[in-house]
Amino acid sequence: GEFWFVEPMPSFAANEDFEKASDKEPLKSALAMMETRDGELRLSSRTSWAVFRPDMSYHADKFNPAKARYVMVATFRVKLGRDADFLAGAKQHIGAFEKANIDECIVAYQVVAGAPSGTYLFFTMMDSMKVLDEQPARMQAIQQAMGAENFGQFMKSTGDVIVSIEDTLLEVKPGMSYAPQQFIDADPGFW
Repeated sequence: GEFWFVEPMPSFAANEDFEKASDKEPLKSALAMMETRDGELRLSSRTSWAVFRPDMSYHADKFNPAKARYVMVATFRVKLGRDADFLAGAKQHIGAFEKANIDECIVAYQVVAGAPSGTYLFFTMMDSMKVLDEQPARMQAIQQAMGAENFGQFMKSTGDVIVSIEDTLLEVKPGMSYAPQQFIDADPGFW
C-alpha cells in the first residue's frame, strides 16, 4: 500500500507558522501521538511541495473534498524547457472540457520541491468509482469538442512535451484522515 496525506495550506509562510506552532503544546503532543500511530505502519515517506495552478484547473470552484470518496491523480512529467507548451496544451484541453460541458472538477498543482522538475498533479475528485465507467464517453466528447484533426495534432504533440503520465487511483479512508470539523459536519456518516 501507498498512502498520500495531503495538507492544503494557503501559503508557504502559513506552513512555516504551522511548523512553529507544532513545536508547542498541546499540538506537539497530539502530533507525536499521531506520528507514533502512523509511523509504525510506514517503511518510508516522502514529502512534496506543490502550488495551486488555477489556470490549469477545471471547475475548481466545485471542489468539495468532504464529499470525495476516491481521487484520481494524474501525474505529468514535462520535458525540461517545455512548461509553456504544456500550459498551452492544458488550456486547449480545458477549453474542450468547457465546450463539451464535462461535469468534473479537476484541481491542478505544480510541484516545486520533492519531485523531478516539470511535475504537475491533476486531482479529480469522485463520489463513487462508477464515475470511471463514464470515462470513455467523456473522452469521446472531448475529442469531438476539439475536432478530429485538432485532437490528433494535440495527441501527437504531447509526445514532444511530456516525458510520462501516471494515473493513480486513491481511496479516501476516514479512519486514516485528520478531517477538519467542517468535513465531518458535511457528512458525519462517512467521517
